[in-house]
Amino acid sequence: MEAALLSEATGLRTIICNAIRTGNNSRIELLLTSTATQIVDQCLNSEMSDTIPLVIAARYGRLEIVRTLLKMGADPRVVGVVKFDGETIAGTPPLWAAAAAGYLEVVRVLVEEGQADINQPTSTNSTPLRGACYDGLLEIVKSLIEKGADLEIANRHGHTSLMIAAFRNKYEVVKVLLRAGANVSAKTLKGNTALHDAAEGGNLDIVRLLLDAEATLQPDEIGLCPLLTSAICGHEAIVEHLLPFCDSAVKKRDALKLLGCTLIDKKMDVFNGSNFWKRALDIPIPYSEREEFDKIIQSQEILPVYENLPEPHTQEEFSQFEHNLDFIRMLRDPFFGDAIMQLPLNSFLSLSLILTNSL
Repeated sequence: MEAALLSEATGLRTIICNAIRTGNNSRIELLLTSTATQIVDQCLNSEMSDTIPLVIAARYGRLEIVRTLLKMGADPRVVGVVKFDGETIAGTPPLWAAAAAGYLEVVRVLVEEGQADINQPTSTNSTPLRGACYDGLLEIVKSLIEKGADLEIANRHGHTSLMIAAFRNKYEVVKVLLRAGANVSAKTLKGNTALHDAAEGGNLDIVRLLLDAEATLQPDEIGLCPLLTSAICGHEAIVEHLLPFCDSAVKKRDALKLLGCTLIDKKMDVFNGSNFWKRALDIPIPYSEREEFDKIIQSQEILPVYENLPEPHTQEEFSQFEHNLDFIRMLRDPFFGDAIMQLPLNSFLSLSLILTNSL
């Protein structure tokens, strides 16, 4: 591009973007219709900066300006940078900007009149559908699905639209996605499912929706299933609801122990925390799990940092330290940071430390 052309296009873009922010469509029309086509094209579509007129207009819901820009040759696939809630979103196409910002009519114009790619993602591979799901923008979600949006495109972490809706407690969006056929078994790069996200988000109604859609208690890459996730987060109602869906007595014990640790460590609720521990120890270990359970017990170390106290496996053992306030206080101390993830999941103290370093 010649220097003079670049200079003119840059100057025009600055004026156009200022007019977009004030909503001055007539000024934009006048400027674009009275400027050479080559300069207009560079102004609207070149990558000379990441402030793209059509992206800005879509972000702020300037419907008539979006129409004007499309009429004057703006490419609906061009990408720029926008901000949402103080976060900079790079590589943002106009459709994503409009969908995430909640402008349904702009979304429709971009798709129907501009022929925008309905699945064009940001630089982090977030699609317009996922952007709408984040804030529970139900009508936009419905519109994008009706126009053929892919439900299963995940972002760079493998996180799908269903997962973000579940995590963000967007019940109606989750319901729409499931009706449209969203995959409840999809996993992120770390093995999380939508049920993990719902369990962490604390929405029992969404957990029920996912279970009705045949979601299962699949473990992630470090062995945490949704039942254990809900226990880590202290969501008692979800733990109680998921327990019958778990076919492992060891994991049921772990979940109740971990929930007890959460209540003691985060809520200082020693009474209920202890009661969950007692419930855990009352769960019998069936013959089919006895060999595995015995190996777990034999492999556990008794460390000085834990005051040489072993993990209790019976009511009698638990009663020996139930009222040991120093021991309970120790559960709140994050001793090992991220290294705790390398410790055995079944260890009582490992569970407590996972808790203190994961919330």
